[in-house]
Amino acid sequence: KCNDSYYYIPVTYVVSDSGVARLIITKLKGNNINSSLLTHLNMNVELVDYNIENDKMDVTFNSNLNELFIDGELKEEVKYSLEASFLDSFDVKSVEINISN
Repeated sequence: KCNDSYYYIPVTYVVSDSGVARLIITKLKGNNINSSLLTHLNMNVELVDYNIENDKMDVTFNSNLNELFIDGELKEEVKYSLEASFLDSFDVKSVEINISN
């Protein structure tokens, strides 16, 4: 955050195609205690599954994502971080975020 604005800063990692989605979540959780990067996901949020169909990515998280909702809506900064990361890393036009039962 700088001057009341948030900036998305892409970070590049080289991984196999099958590991990209999980790597995104791992890095967004900010699991490095010494990191000064701002993170919006808590350490207990896990990616359960994802599916890509018709330029749309459906991502499903465990119930710990519920902690990041306010008045029934996913916090805007969390939604933006997830969507921007997935849209930048996959050939999709939209991202739908779901929570497993």
